[in-house]
Amino acid sequence: MFVNADRYAGIGKNSMLMLQIADAITRTLPKDDDPEDISISKMAIFNLLRGTKKDSSKDYSKIVDLCADLDRMMQRKADLMALALTLRHIIVPTTKMIAEVPSSDAQFAQSIVEAYLKVKGERGVQDVVNMWDDLGVKGCLAAERAQIVTGLDILRRTIERLSLSREDEDYIISSFVQEFERRVGQKRKGRAGRSLEDVTGFILNYFGITNAKLAPEHLRTSLEIDKLVPCKGGWFIGIACKRTFRERWKQQVTTDTNLLKKYKVRQLWHVLTYDRDLSEKKIEEIGLLNGIIYLPDESSVFKDASTNPKLSEYVRPLSHFVADLKAETLK
Repeated sequence: MFVNADRYAGIGKNSMLMLQIADAITRTLPKDDDPEDISISKMAIFNLLRGTKKDSSKDYSKIVDLCADLDRMMQRKADLMALALTLRHIIVPTTKMIAEVPSSDAQFAQSIVEAYLKVKGERGVQDVVNMWDDLGVKGCLAAERAQIVTGLDILRRTIERLSLSREDEDYIISSFVQEFERRVGQKRKGRAGRSLEDVTGFILNYFGITNAKLAPEHLRTSLEIDKLVPCKGGWFIGIACKRTFRERWKQQVTTDTNLLKKYKVRQLWHVLTYDRDLSEKKIEEIGLLNGIIYLPDESSVFKDASTNPKLSEYVRPLSHFVADLKAETLK
């Protein structure tokens, strides 16, 4: 509830406030389950929560909802104690740990990929996209693991002082791990999208194609176009690195044809890392919608399509990507 942004305004990200609420509970904690004393503690909590937002703000109603739902859940002294423990030893440390987990794969991948391209040159592009992805994922997972190990060690030492049953200790530890995994999972999704955007920019910059610009938000979200590279006549080549085509790709491209014209996107170049679901029909449809698909040179899909008269003009080897792009910019 405290980290749910859609329903309760994500107030749990305010670690100082969480510690203030936990401290308020400790200071007002009743001796027993007397309803009047319980109400005093709850009022202290609600006053702190409501004080974070102005009455007129869009999130104030969410805070009011949070207070109402907490009110129904906190009926006993044990409920207040559980909330204080959750805020102090799960919410706050998890927020700190999540902040330490990288938001981008780039810092793990760039130095290795750069060294690789120095040796391989333009023909190494076909390996770089997957390398970037793999290196970044492994590096970020290692960072996540380091955070959870450190966090668990601190939590275990904390709950050992509480003289709890083994079952209660297991509940607390599993809650901590579950909450960390849930939140870091959201961060992984963001990293996955940024990873491909990062590698597109890196490749272009490395090979001196510095006039590329970030695609407008509409093109990035709907068509997953990362960069626009200027070519002849004021038009652009749209570059999109992606793992695979979404099921709704055709509907999206067809729907956004006018959007492409608006931004003067003459062609869409798709750098694809996985080709398993790329059928002949899909290749032809993409080509007829001004798309070019770049695939690894050794891809069986590329080899078959490149010898097919109907499809050969719609597929190209990744080792030619940079040379083809430079040729377009010189036209």
